[in-house]
Amino acid sequence: MAVALLALFVALGGTGYAVTKINGKVLKDRSVPAKKLKKDQLTGTEINEGKLGKVPAAAQADHAAAADNATNAANAANASAAANATEAAHAASADTATDANRLGGVPSLLVNAANSASVASCDPDINDLFVHTCATVNLALQEKSHVLVIASGNWYGSTGARGSCALAGGQSVDLGQNGAPHNSAANAASFSLTQLFLNEPSGSNSFQVECTEDVTDLKITNLKIVAVRLAASSLPVVLP
Repeated sequence: MAVALLALFVALGGTGYAVTKINGKVLKDRSVPAKKLKKDQLTGTEINEGKLGKVPAAAQADHAAAADNATNAANAANASAAANATEAAHAASADTATDANRLGGVPSLLVNAANSASVASCDPDINDLFVHTCATVNLALQEKSHVLVIASGNWYGSTGARGSCALAGGQSVDLGQNGAPHNSAANAASFSLTQLFLNEPSGSNSFQVECTEDVTDLKITNLKIVAVRLAASSLPVVLP
């Protein structure tokens, strides 16, 4: 009986000693299975988060962020394209407006050949045997065509000055005054001429503004003339 009690004492005492002496130095690396740990007991203090791998959901979140960036980039690109398209449209409109202005208001889409000329001043004389050619514009045509010619300018003169200007072979306009309201370039009056010439032959064609002086001194200034090919002679022309 005494021997049995002694053995039991030694056994219990040895176990107590072992429990008090178990620590990290005694445990063998990777010898404690996960199922031996209590659930929800480990915190950030015991875990090195930097060594944890990325969970699948986090990877998907990265893709989502990348998708957002791609969407934003696409939206930015679309916005840029829209802005460029708008600017291009404005530029095209500006070109059309500029062309129409240069061609006397004729839309550029109707024109596939054009030319212009200008003269600062012209002074026809009452003693001229023939009409005075004040301005000439040349236009080369690839085939027989319809040509619109537009001219404009200013005039002034002394008291009772009279005369006229015309597109050679086309419209003419009488110029003159009873008194002298237009007696200098500073207070000159304006005039314009328009003529559609049909079936002009192929090759080089010339169109002139011709002016005459009938009474006293008449002067022409700032004369401009524009010739535009509208269509081949086989096609009808309908001006807007």
